[in-house]
Amino acid sequence: MNNSFRHKMDLSIRFMVSRKELDIAAYLKEQLSVLDDILLGKPYLAVTFYVPGELLALFDVTALYMERIAGFGAANRICTSLETYRGMTGFPYYGCSYQLLFDYMINSGILPKPYGFVAASFACDDAWSYCRYASGKYGIPFYFMDVLNGCDVNSSEYLAAQLKELYTELQSVFPQVLSVEEVVDASNKAISSKSRIDELRFKYPGIMNSTQAFKMFTIYNDLGRKEAVSVLNQTLEDLQQKAVTYAYNNEPRVLWLGILPLYKNSIIQEIEKKYKCRIVYEELYSFPHEQLSVKSFFNDLAKRIEKNLFYTPEKRMEAIISLIDKLEIDGIIHFSQNNCRFLPPQVPLLQRKLSELGIPFVEVRGDAVEPECFNENQFFNYLDTFFEIICRGVK
Repeated sequence: MNNSFRHKMDLSIRFMVSRKELDIAAYLKEQLSVLDDILLGKPYLAVTFYVPGELLALFDVTALYMERIAGFGAANRICTSLETYRGMTGFPYYGCSYQLLFDYMINSGILPKPYGFVAASFACDDAWSYCRYASGKYGIPFYFMDVLNGCDVNSSEYLAAQLKELYTELQSVFPQVLSVEEVVDASNKAISSKSRIDELRFKYPGIMNSTQAFKMFTIYNDLGRKEAVSVLNQTLEDLQQKAVTYAYNNEPRVLWLGILPLYKNSIIQEIEKKYKCRIVYEELYSFPHEQLSVKSFFNDLAKRIEKNLFYTPEKRMEAIISLIDKLEIDGIIHFSQNNCRFLPPQVPLLQRKLSELGIPFVEVRGDAVEPECFNENQFFNYLDTFFEIICRGVK
């Protein structure tokens, strides 16, 4: 067992408990349990973000979502020179650092080799391309779910068929330990709690710290598991208590798009303190409140994917405009991940639309995983100008 990495996660749990951030502590405790299973030799599948957790929860195999474990590794700076590793392995220079760090974790012995990879073509091409490459590199299975980015009936039926085919493939290898009824029940309870969390966030802008939301947005991967219900219920309870003493203030309200530097979790608090603002929402913690049914399990999972705000650029734009309206947003920060071929190309569309709406917008660039690729001085120089514009427009 790799005690160093495990020790860091255990320390994080203790730290969150000491700060009385009990939902994050519970969330991390569950991730530690997953890590322990893997380090003790239980077979696991390395999975990309938008493969439905409900599907994998059915089987007796550990699902390790790559972006989540890589994110924790980046936050703890487990690799001091990721670019050196990139050169050693022959990774494309434009490849995403999330997958690069995950590969480093396998090669350095932090994680054992997975049984196989499970990937969806939605939303990140780099993620599934890496999985296909790595399955050949390590000589292990590659399970693929193709997602058509269309909005017609055929694309929905095609996706449902893909989900059912993936289920059949996994069923032929791993014992099924939960029924669809059990998974649907857990998923619906979790979604119900998340819906109530969002209602409070819209009613009381800023009631939830966006740093907390960023730490926990991958709870999406746990839908279908009872542990996700407990964590979300804890978050809901905390927000309900805060709502009793919530007080409105006139600070500028900012919407954060994209990700943030994982190795600098204090950056949101620093921004709020320096510019006397409140980052009230972030798109990554948003996911559809789509309920599932046993009878139409695969079709409902397909609908949830299609209703995701990242399904098409148009859906994302609609979601952003809705957030601007609901939360009375004064300005938007977009953090663009280096080498990402998914969100940064959408920035020109955002800039045009937000300019029409008169909403100040700034794009800042960096790498969420590699600290050496983040210029903090340049980052705050961009924000200085951005907040000057905002403050002139806020009464």
